[in-house]
Amino acid sequence: MNDPTAKVVSQRKERLTATGTAVGVPDWDRAKLIFDKALTFDIAESLSVPTPETHAPTDVADVDRLADDASYPVVVKSRSKYVSDSAGQLHLHRVGDDSYAENPAELRSTYRKAVERNEHFESSPPLVQEYVSGETTTTVGLANDGDLLAWFQERRLRTTPHSGGNSTVIRGMRDPKMRDHAAEVLDALSWTGPAQVEFMRTPDGEYYLIEVNGRYWGSVPLAVDSGVDVPWLHFSQLAGHPPTSPPVYRDDVIHHRLLYGDFKWLFERLAAGHPLAALKFLATFVYATPVFARADDPLPSVAAPFTWARFSAPELYERATEAWSTDAGDTGTADKELPPRVPSESEESP
Repeated sequence: MNDPTAKVVSQRKERLTATGTAVGVPDWDRAKLIFDKALTFDIAESLSVPTPETHAPTDVADVDRLADDASYPVVVKSRSKYVSDSAGQLHLHRVGDDSYAENPAELRSTYRKAVERNEHFESSPPLVQEYVSGETTTTVGLANDGDLLAWFQERRLRTTPHSGGNSTVIRGMRDPKMRDHAAEVLDALSWTGPAQVEFMRTPDGEYYLIEVNGRYWGSVPLAVDSGVDVPWLHFSQLAGHPPTSPPVYRDDVIHHRLLYGDFKWLFERLAAGHPLAALKFLATFVYATPVFARADDPLPSVAAPFTWARFSAPELYERATEAWSTDAGDTGTADKELPPRVPSESEESP
């Protein structure tokens, strides 16, 4: 279940429950505290959990005022992974290399460009958040009314982009401090259901809250293979059987996931002048368990190319259309009618 689906189900939970359906997400009054990162960090500020300095400006003028006092570097990020426009269409936003700023002038420029490129940011202005360097770690699990019933922890050995993003190589870990931070956050949210609490672990061993996801996360197979079957525990919870956390789980399982993302990591590192990245990439096929190429579960491998095509084809089509339009303008044929634009996945209505 992705964010748009979880949001739609949450907003209609009462109607779905009335049909006798067991709905696996909280109602919208609760879920929106996670979907809107500004609300999440408003709550987190009152806790003992370390958080990066976070600003929720209302417009560009507000950014002009706060820029001189912000703690740099900063990252400009949307309040939600998917942002709705005035027509109710959803737009996917990811943090990229052009989302960071090292000083007030860069922040003003970066923020202004982000708003100009995305009209829907006028109704949902992005956040300005202090960038915390370190290693991305998460505590995942299942909660009931804020009580963390079952949990598992993981660390990202590689991400794409390299500076931080989706994990491509990941393994389990254990740290009671991070577990306690996650439990405090979920308790403050009175959360029920699966959750992923993401932290940045700094070199001095501190954990800074980065975000909370209130739906299933991409690395669920790692928790399952390590002994914490969150989907089964969630099913038990929905069926009215109190789930119990396993007394121990493995922390030595390493997963190689998102192979196409790992290729992106490799090309990025090679372009940055790190030739040894090729050896690290190849070594992964020896020591890590592939997630999307498993003999005991081959269907994800079969479906992967179709999934890639579904998400990538609209973007590739749009880029080709823009290039064609530019070329047509250069040759004096710009008045030709362009083929109808295919809406991207992030623009489709929920």
